[in-house]
Amino acid sequence: MLSLAVCLLRSLRACLSHLVPAHAGIRGVRAMLPGPGFPRARERGGVLRYLLPVLLLCGCASPLPPPAYEAPPPTPMADLRAVEWLGPKPVLDDLDTYVENFRKLAFWTEWNGRHPYVKKWRGLSFCVPDRLRGETEGALRKLRVATGTALPIVATGCSVNISLRPNVRGCLFGESFVHVGLGVGPDVCLEEELSQRMGLLNDISYRWTIWNDDNNGDVDFLTWHDAIMLRVLYQQELHQGMSEEAAMKIVPRLMRKVIGEVQ
Repeated sequence: MLSLAVCLLRSLRACLSHLVPAHAGIRGVRAMLPGPGFPRARERGGVLRYLLPVLLLCGCASPLPPPAYEAPPPTPMADLRAVEWLGPKPVLDDLDTYVENFRKLAFWTEWNGRHPYVKKWRGLSFCVPDRLRGETEGALRKLRVATGTALPIVATGCSVNISLRPNVRGCLFGESFVHVGLGVGPDVCLEEELSQRMGLLNDISYRWTIWNDDNNGDVDFLTWHDAIMLRVLYQQELHQGMSEEAAMKIVPRLMRKVIGEVQ
């Protein structure tokens, strides 16, 4: 019953958000309720009698809707062996571990729990201050190889703005920004934050990954493991908004293919 109640509340909120303008307030909500022309509306259960069909039409609103679909970029073709990634190169015996790590990285976020849809983007561009340009270019070069996307640095009109912030400890990133704290090795910071911005938004407990807050600085740069994760994410068969269920049916095959390519 509790889960049904939560579902109905989410549905009501989602329906009202579509049917009532954000500025309408309580008057806008009242305007939706049955008025004098519905004599039983004020009786116990009367309002629900008219709202329940609306809720059923709307369905149970998901708190985490899928990202908007985008045509996937072409499958990356550059040889991953052209970059000096940290850590051991994977072998096929690592397949099961890598598949499970991909699930944790791709379908969870470190701040908002489960998000069971593929997240990947094409057309990202970056505005970068001169002081960080060298480190940013070094990180983006690796990401271009791994993902096959252009990731240009531009002067204006970028989708991600990178900036130095004296009041920030470490690094912070969001949909349209990466903040680098003063006193932080920006090359270390940028590789982690920019690579997560590509769509793998979680941290995991695994020795050889930059996306592990428990490694105490032992892994400061992208590893072979991380390159494989990004390469699989940017296979053309995985598209933005694909459900976890659909994606994980083909991830083992894609993972085997990508690991086999670097042997």
